This record gives sequence, C-alpha cells and structure tokens, in this order.
Amino acid sequence: MAEGSLCGVLSLAPARHEDAGRPGASWLGSPPLLLPRREQSAPFSDERTYHPTKKARLIRAVIEVFRVTLPPAGFIVVTTAVLQSTILLWHSQGLARALLLLPVVYAAACTVVALGVVIAKWIIMGRYKPFVRPLWTTFVWRLEFVNALYEFLATPLVLGALQGTPLFPAYLRLLGARIGRGVYLNTTGLLEWDLVEVGDRAAINDDSVLQTHLFEDRVLKASRLYVGSDCTIGAGSVVLYDSRMEDCAELDAISLLMKGETLRARTKWVGIPATRSREEAEIVVRAK
Repeated sequence: MAEGSLCGVLSLAPARHEDAGRPGASWLGSPPLLLPRREQSAPFSDERTYHPTKKARLIRAVIEVFRVTLPPAGFIVVTTAVLQSTILLWHSQGLARALLLLPVVYAAACTVVALGVVIAKWIIMGRYKPFVRPLWTTFVWRLEFVNALYEFLATPLVLGALQGTPLFPAYLRLLGARIGRGVYLNTTGLLEWDLVEVGDRAAINDDSVLQTHLFEDRVLKASRLYVGSDCTIGAGSVVLYDSRMEDCAELDAISLLMKGETLRARTKWVGIPATRSREEAEIVVRAK
C-alpha cells in the first residue's frame, strides 16, 4: 500500500496494484471500497506523532517495561500464592481438605487480581471521557498500561472464564461501563469502559468488539458508543465509536458498524460495512 494510505477495521487491502498504489487513499470493507473522504486527525506537532524527543522515548521505555512485565509477574504471584496456601492447608488440614479448598484459594487469588486491575484503572486513568491524543504522550502510555493489565492479566486469569455469566457485566460496571440487566456478554473486547453503554437484555456474542478508540495518523481517538435494549451483535463483529444501535437492532456476525452511524430500532444489518440485510429487505417487500 502507498504512503499515507489507510486500511480500515475488518477490511481487505485492495487487490489491484494500481489501487493499492494510490497515495493517501482510504479503503474499507470486504471487498474493499474507496472512501471518498474520512475524518482528518487533529493537527499535532511531529514531536508528538512521528518524531519524538529523546526524553519522550526514555519515559515511554520506562512505562513499557512495567507494561510488559507486570502481567506475567502477576501470574507468578498468583501461582506462588495458591501453591503456598495449598501446602499450608495440606499440613494443617490434610491432603483431602487441601484439595477441596484449592478452588476457593484460587478464586480468592483471582478476585484480588481482578479488583487490583479495577483499582489501578481508577487511580491511573480515572473516568474516561471522549478524547483525541497524539501517540507520544503519557496519557496514551498510561492508557495502554491499564489496558495491558486488563487484557493480559485479568482476562486470561479470570475474565475469560466469566464470559457469558452475570458476573462479567458486574465486573465491567466496576470499571465504569454502563451495562443493563440481563445482558449476555461473551467477549472481553471493550476498553475505555466509561464510554460504553449497553441496554437491558442485549446479546453481545463471541469475539465481538465494542471499539471505543482507533489509532489514525499516530493519533488516538476515542468516543462513546451505545447499544440499546434487546440488541444483538453477532460473533466477530465490530461496533465503532460514535455509533448507536437503537432497541432491538441486530448486527450480524463478522460485520462492521461504522463511526457515526445509527441502526434503527428493529432492523437487521450485515456486512463490512454494515448494510440492511437481504432477508429483512425481502420481508419488507412482501409486507408492501
């Protein structure tokens, strides 16, 4: 692809050489469509985007050390704590009781870690609001640090097992997300939790993503998204920020809801980018 070009979420690069070679072009979809225009990134200095200072590189390097090492260190701490506790129980209560209490000990350790991630989020980042920040700023590095704790420590340790249960929405509420009652959430694919609102009884299926941020032109942009009551998001689909799904709207599997779009109530959408489903169109035609 040529310089200055963009290939969107869930999209294929153009197959033809003359298309791929167009500088500054933006492509979205599968098959890819040429976007005539896209939102331009806010202007920031080269020092904050493509050519950082030595001081900025050093500060980021320090933060990155902790971002990379803390999640595996957390696994080591949990493993050590569980093993030591089990050995102590073995000596004091006997092997049978120690084995019976092992799940309780492990659950307690995982709970401490999960709550620790919540505390870290509120201390380090506070409440998320819509923002536009260049790559080389401490705000972005702190955000990535918190995301790493969520994605690479809490998720594989405990949250993956909680997907699809009532406990997972409850945990996301602790992080700041507004999740309604009776919501089925079988994905951990949401960050900047305060920017997410999901209505009652919504179903968000496997590996779908509520994408509240995007990196474009070395600039991180984030904003709110809304999923109404009784909505359905299919497996592997992505809902981008500044979008809205009204009550009972459906987004099929492996589909993309673009920024700034609204799915009207009781409509069905499919594809990359999402369009009205053929099945629904046929029903509408027959009704007429």
